[in-house]
Amino acid sequence: MNKLPEDVIINNILPFTYKPQNPVLLEDVRGFYIDKQFLENLYYTEFNDTILLYDLVRFCNSGLTSNSINPSFETILRRNPILSNKSTTFIVSYILSSFVTSVTHNVMTKIKILWGILTPRERTSFINRILFNLER
Repeated sequence: MNKLPEDVIINNILPFTYKPQNPVLLEDVRGFYIDKQFLENLYYTEFNDTILLYDLVRFCNSGLTSNSINPSFETILRRNPILSNKSTTFIVSYILSSFVTSVTHNVMTKIKILWGILTPRERTSFINRILFNLER
């Protein structure tokens, strides 16, 4: 088996192993995981992943049903680097094709994408508003 050259390890790999991450980012990652586990436990005992996706879409769409798209949904989706520079028409088409017409395809992937681009405050708000019927 070939070994990596020592200078590559020292100059290119090791610096990344010692570089501390932003504490806010680390807290967001922990919060993402803990909150997602909480949602899965709650939804999968009472409902299913498709209902969780419907609720997330409704939350991102400011409570509107899938018949109309609120600009807030577009704003949230623009946090995704792949969608950040796309036109409004493209994003509306993406919402319709991904979250309205083919909602039952790749449900867990869609949940993870939406949950991941929500801010920690939005995740908390989702849990409070949708699951505990608070802040309405």
